[in-house]
Amino acid sequence: MFFEILDKSLAARIGKIYTKSGYLETPALFPVIKVDFNPEIINHIKKLNFKSVITNAYLLWKKLKGDIVDIHEYLNFKNIIMTDSGGYQVLKYGDVSIRPKESLEYQIKIKSDIGVILDYPTGLSRDIEFVKKSVSLTLRRANFARRYLNNSETIIVAPIQGGTNYNLLKYCARRMKEMGYEMFALGSPTGLMEKYRYVDVLKMIMTVKSIVGDAAPLHLFGAGHPMIFPFIVACGIDTFDSAAYSLYAKDGRYLTRDRTYRLEDLSYLPCNCEVCRRMDPKDFLSLDLNKRIELLEKHNLNVSLEEIKHVKLHIKEGTLWNYLEQKARAHPSLYEAFMLMKGELEYFAEREPFTKVNIAGIFFFDPYSAIHPTLISYHRRLLETYFVNDEETLVIFPFLEEKPFSRSHFMKRFKDDLIKELGHAAIDRIRIAFIGYPFIFIPFELSEIYPASQWEGWIKNYPERKYLSKFLSGLLSKIKTKNFILFEDGRTKNLIKKIEDLIRAKGTADILKIYIKKDLNSAYLENMVSIMDFLKRRLHI
Repeated sequence: MFFEILDKSLAARIGKIYTKSGYLETPALFPVIKVDFNPEIINHIKKLNFKSVITNAYLLWKKLKGDIVDIHEYLNFKNIIMTDSGGYQVLKYGDVSIRPKESLEYQIKIKSDIGVILDYPTGLSRDIEFVKKSVSLTLRRANFARRYLNNSETIIVAPIQGGTNYNLLKYCARRMKEMGYEMFALGSPTGLMEKYRYVDVLKMIMTVKSIVGDAAPLHLFGAGHPMIFPFIVACGIDTFDSAAYSLYAKDGRYLTRDRTYRLEDLSYLPCNCEVCRRMDPKDFLSLDLNKRIELLEKHNLNVSLEEIKHVKLHIKEGTLWNYLEQKARAHPSLYEAFMLMKGELEYFAEREPFTKVNIAGIFFFDPYSAIHPTLISYHRRLLETYFVNDEETLVIFPFLEEKPFSRSHFMKRFKDDLIKELGHAAIDRIRIAFIGYPFIFIPFELSEIYPASQWEGWIKNYPERKYLSKFLSGLLSKIKTKNFILFEDGRTKNLIKKIEDLIRAKGTADILKIYIKKDLNSAYLENMVSIMDFLKRRLHI
């Protein structure tokens, strides 16, 4: 197997998994297909251009009494087929009538593109002895299955068990990685999904991802409703399966990207897919049950695919975090999960790319929008690279209205005045920076580089005071000069005070402070003489 990463945002990746039946672009949904499938649904899946499906090899083995078929011919699907081993049946019924060796060999013989070892799922159990047994049996079976890794065209997936026992989950993930598997799966989330315990699901994903790393794809079993898709992908899931499109349809439930409706409660169909644009809720309800289920399945598949396309678009643009902020308001459990993610910013910041081609801007709506992985990554890089020596003078302005700040009309005039009054040589000894929220500090030299100019939305303060103090202390440790010109307006008053206090705490400093009463341009003109005199004295001109 070969996995190629094409683009990233947070821990999400657009990539390609190459299999014997072609490549699959991630993030990818594998719709669950029953062994007693409806040919109309397979045809619809192909019509929607899904490149992958998943079916249950154990149930196929039972139905065919062990007879071998080509799974692609059986399902009439030439693209990528993943097969589950029967682990879900173990979770549901406690046991299956097939041995682990027989299960894996059957998947290989029916020409599955991606197969799964027969694991022993943890489920929701909190019984420590059962969880240990689940992990131990799964690892034993994975160790046996290693002999097939290089002797088969089927990609063999290692399911990671441990549930919400994070120590055992880490242990299982570490051992699986040591065994040399090329693709991993997170087991046992189905019960958590059904109970809307999204916080636990995301914790499990981030725990496993931190162990297995970024080189191999990570699958999630039983992803459920489309509204959770962007969150699991953002945390590092590359592929996932879901039977929700069918299960919800059989219960008369109509999916949208953000919520679920019962057909009888709908006055209108809020969708314009090929199913919904020809019908209204009454038409749906008038159909016989089997036809109604079929059409609901088709609609639910359309919605699921639409959500994946939105997620990919936001990965490409680098705006996935903003998308999560919007989606989090769809359900209290999603909001709780997003708050968890905000508490794990380092996890996302270390995976966030430094820059991207054709990137879209970041939107900030309120102080809590400033708790953003891109800002954490920006601050980290700034502290690593920024330096002002003791022979320079640092001039600090509030954030300007025009972006990038370095190309604004005000800065053009300011630089022209500096050259006229001080000469070209002096410019190299004058450092300029801009302060304000949410970025806190933007050096002139970085003001045209992503993300310093690709953002919208002014906010009044930064909500994490400890983080702000730590960042400013780190920043001032890189600034060796004692000469400062500080421009202060109403928005930057508190921030300027913090900076000034830190400057004075380092020892003697020479600070010229300019108060902006009306606007920056007026304040500059009123104080231009004193500003130039200050610079001449400090630069010995």
